[in-house]
Amino acid sequence: MRPFRTCYRALMRTFRPHRGRVLFSALIGLAGVAASLSFVWLSKRTVDIATGAASGSLSQAVWMLVGVMLFQVICRVGGRYWEGYIVVRAQNELRAKEFRKVMMSTWSGRDKLHSGDTVSRLEEDIRVVVDFLCVSLPDIFSTIAQLLAASLLFFKLSPKLAWILLLIMPAAVLCSRLFFRKLRALTGEIRAGDARVQGHIQENIQRRVIVRMLGATGRALESLGGLQEYVYGKTMTRLGYNAVSRGFMQLGFAAGYALVFLWGVYGLRDGTLGYGTMVAFLQLVGQVQTPFANFSRAFPQYFAMVASAERLMEVEAYEEDDINASAEEAFSSVGLNDVSFSYEETVPVLDHFSVDIPRGSITAFT
Repeated sequence: MRPFRTCYRALMRTFRPHRGRVLFSALIGLAGVAASLSFVWLSKRTVDIATGAASGSLSQAVWMLVGVMLFQVICRVGGRYWEGYIVVRAQNELRAKEFRKVMMSTWSGRDKLHSGDTVSRLEEDIRVVVDFLCVSLPDIFSTIAQLLAASLLFFKLSPKLAWILLLIMPAAVLCSRLFFRKLRALTGEIRAGDARVQGHIQENIQRRVIVRMLGATGRALESLGGLQEYVYGKTMTRLGYNAVSRGFMQLGFAAGYALVFLWGVYGLRDGTLGYGTMVAFLQLVGQVQTPFANFSRAFPQYFAMVASAERLMEVEAYEEDDINASAEEAFSSVGLNDVSFSYEETVPVLDHFSVDIPRGSITAFT
């Protein structure tokens, strides 16, 4: 695994051309958070007016509630549309950049990566990195804003309950994230295994006639089974860790909701809070728990993104040929004079070889 600082710098270089679009996506998310919390406050006020706990126009409160709901819909629909737009733009731009890097890389007789592995990096790894930068990153900003604003509103309504709830949820998140390093390593191994499976399939499909002629179909199928079994084992191990993590998280959520519900029930019985406050409590508990759930999901996404970023950094490290000349002028032949060549650490393939190949002819080297 590469150092965090190296991955961070590479991600910042990738993120820089798209930061304006990502920032606008984050602003849409912040507007949605403001509308969501406004809906909680207006719900409380509407119920208080209806039960006589507060004075005011009920019809005006209802219309304001409807207006906020419509604004929430606009934010969600517009946010998803903009999100899809920036993801497609970023994927196309990054894929074109990496594809050019591969095509212009120096060839020394043997590619550093299998073609199937290269395709996997240009498709799946780019998708993972772009999804994190263009989708998860703006969501993290919105999530932080939602957590802070919902917590402040909770403190305004019931400071003691807010403190208890904010102690339960971080504990649940920390318990669910005990396997950070292991999950990151497993994600990288699964990504590499998937690339080997794709490369094996691509290679044998391209050469399927030769494989059948040599009677190697069974061996090809057996090899695929072994590769898939490796990916299956790593995936099941990661699923086990994720199941334990989700168990801690769900336990914390259930405890938090039960606490808020029972607090509200006993408050109604004792007359220490009204129905509007009870409604606000039940909505705010989701407003506080949702950010913690998002943070919990963001960690596996982050590990997957780092693993994909490391794989793309290997493509970025390719040395490029310095090709300035163009072969636009007509030529009558191609000649080799006293040429020697060998693959890395192998016996020479050409040894002081000379030949003149006329234009339009068919020549084979055997």
